[in-house]
Formats: sequence, structure tokens, C-alpha cells
Amino acid sequence: MGVITPSVDTEPVRQPTRPESDPNVFPQRRSRRLSRRSLVLLIVLTVVVALGVVLVERLERGPVVASDATPTATPGATSPTTPQPNVLFAANYSESSVSATAHTGWRSEQEPRTAGVGAVQTERITVVTGADVPGTGPAKPSGALRVELKPYESTPGARDGDVTVTSGYAANRAEVFGRYPGTPATGTPATDWPDPIGSERWYSFALLVPVGFQFATDSNWIVITQWKGLRGGSPPVSLEIKRGALRLGGTRTNSRLIPNDGNLGKIVPGTWTELTVGLGLSTDSTQGWVDVYRDGEHIMPRTAMATMDIVKTRNGPEVDPIYLKQGIYRARSWKTDATVYFGPMVVTRTR
Repeated sequence: MGVITPSVDTEPVRQPTRPESDPNVFPQRRSRRLSRRSLVLLIVLTVVVALGVVLVERLERGPVVASDATPTATPGATSPTTPQPNVLFAANYSESSVSATAHTGWRSEQEPRTAGVGAVQTERITVVTGADVPGTGPAKPSGALRVELKPYESTPGARDGDVTVTSGYAANRAEVFGRYPGTPATGTPATDWPDPIGSERWYSFALLVPVGFQFATDSNWIVITQWKGLRGGSPPVSLEIKRGALRLGGTRTNSRLIPNDGNLGKIVPGTWTELTVGLGLSTDSTQGWVDVYRDGEHIMPRTAMATMDIVKTRNGPEVDPIYLKQGIYRARSWKTDATVYFGPMVVTRTR
């Protein structure tokens, strides 16, 4: 009988296992698991921080324009999504001053000289405040621009009174002006002026014609606000005093394009009145318009007309930019003194 040889099991002997809770068991495996957990936590924290940064940037930028929207660019805007202020200009008459441009916001002033050659009559345009502001009424401001003008000449041809010479043109005027570009005016196109072609503008201010003001009984004219072309002569639109009433004047009214000869109602001397004039600035009579409110009443409904002119230049026809003037500008034939008070001018994009 043969000898039976016992078979040998070639599978390696397994070591007895112990629970992983034992701190001495599998330290490398636990270390790897902790490292993975730390990495996941780091990634989550990074994502959270990144989302927070994006959220803060969005909040600082404001509303986002949808990608399929076509935002309308506002003249002078730095970006289509940049909010634009409604108030573009506000004159400051809070401090009394003999200079109308020291702190008021106006660019400059045009004051007369005696006979056009003497010293500048700096007292013709001043800022008054408090008790020095005359008149009554709810529109009365705490500070006002006071404009005074004396006759151009004592006798015809004398030219010995208040004479203001501008670019060689002699006139009986005392005015402030503004809404001018920072660059040289003659080289700046109408699209780049503060009140550019294609824009909508609203001009609001209070006005006082004091007691004792001498109204004309003839054709003598007096202009107190002008939306003046840079190169043109008479302004397309102006505000005038005509025989005891306010009148929306200028070349458009003189051409019978404004109803009722631009009459804006009677003046009550000594009582402040508030005016708001809206303009759609265009050389196109179907795109331009004028709109007037007085003391809250819509006294002149929107009227279509060209509010800017096209003028001939050495480079060909160009749009004549407009700027703003306020004060007294009148016919040389006036023989009496005139004084008018203006509350702060405010220019806005919308009413």
C-alpha cells in the first residue's frame, strides 16, 4: 500500500484583521482619507469665496443689461450701463457776491463798460441773498442773480452809456452764460456740447420783474434768456419781456411757428414766477420741439419745430451748437434803467 502524501495549500496565510478604529491599524490609509477630505473642503471654500467676489462686483455695477437688449447711448455717457444723473447743471446763489461766476457755476459773464471803453461795471451782475432778495410768492428763492442795465446812450449816436462789446459787436447787455464745452468752442461739433443735438433738456428757474419796471409801449425788445447758437445771430429760442407779458421769442416765434406769438401770460411786478422750458434739440422740424410750464401750469403744449440751425462754415454746412445765456439784452434805444432777478437755473434731462 502506497504512502499518501498530504497536499500542501499554496495560498498565503492571511493575517488576522482588526477594526480600523484601532489607532495603530493602517495609519497610511487613514492619512490618505484625511488628505482627501481636506482637499475637498479646500475646493468648496475656494468656490464659495469666488462666488462671493462675483456677487459683490455685480452689486457694485448695478443692474446688468440683457445681452439681447440694445441700450440707448446717452450723450456724454461713459458706458451704456452707467446710470446718468438727471440734474446736469444747477446754479448756486447761496453766497452774496459781486461776481456772478465766482462760485455760481456759470462759465463767464458779459458786463458793460462806460462807453464801451471804460472800467467794467461789475455791479451790473451780482448775487444777492436773504433780505436783499425782493418780492413775494411761493417761487421766491433764498438767493438770486440780480441783473441791472442802464441805457446804451444818452442821445442817439452818443454811445456813452452801458456798452458791451463782444467780438467787435457793441450792444446794451449784461448776461451770464454757460453750457459750454471744455474744449475750444469753434472746434467742437454740436454732438459734443453739454446740450447736444438729439438730446432732451429742461431748463427751470424762478423770475422776478420788480415793482417799477418800465415796460415797453412800442417795439423796443428785451431778451432775458437765450438758447443761443454759437455762430448764428438771433437765437432760435429765447425768453422775452414784451409789453407787460412773458414771451417765448426767437427766430422761430418771429417766423410764426409758435402759437399765440409765444405769449406766456402777464407779468405781475413784485411777484416771483417759476418757469420750465423743455427743448428737443434738433435741426429737423419733425424731431425738435419746445414745451413750457409756468407755475406748474402747462402753458404751452409741446410744439414741433427745429430748435437748432444749420450754418455755413468754411468746412461747409454744419449744425450750430447752442449754449445758454441769461440776464438782460435789449435794444439800444431804451432810455430807462432795467433790473431783473433770477432764481438758480437748473438743467435736467427730464422734467
